[in-house]
Amino acid sequence: PFRSLTHDKAYSADGQFALLVRGASMNEFYPEDSYVICVRIEETEPRFGDHVVVQRNRDGLFEYTLKELVRDPKSRRPILVPRSTDPKHQTPIEPKDGVVEIIAVVIGSFRRRQRNGPTASK
Repeated sequence: PFRSLTHDKAYSADGQFALLVRGASMNEFYPEDSYVICVRIEETEPRFGDHVVVQRNRDGLFEYTLKELVRDPKSRRPILVPRSTDPKHQTPIEPKDGVVEIIAVVIGSFRRRQRNGPTASK
């Protein structure tokens, strides 16, 4: 029998949320119009190799993006790397308090399957 999908029991339900992916900064893993399932960092500590939700503060306007948390091979410091096939999305960014901060860790993803036929919905 089938069970309805609910929150991941490893984390509290209140700490989980989903985001609709727009853009190509992580399209090697999450294509446009897919969803990422996330856990707030208050629930779990980000680790190297995790995909994370990053909040960027640009003069009081906030942008949200997905990146992979890695250790820079030269400086050994954490950096946030896009995983994209798009040449415009290749530049890593450094976390910086109040400017570039990790706010959540990606724990899963979902992509709606396109249906064909005369009564198919988009």
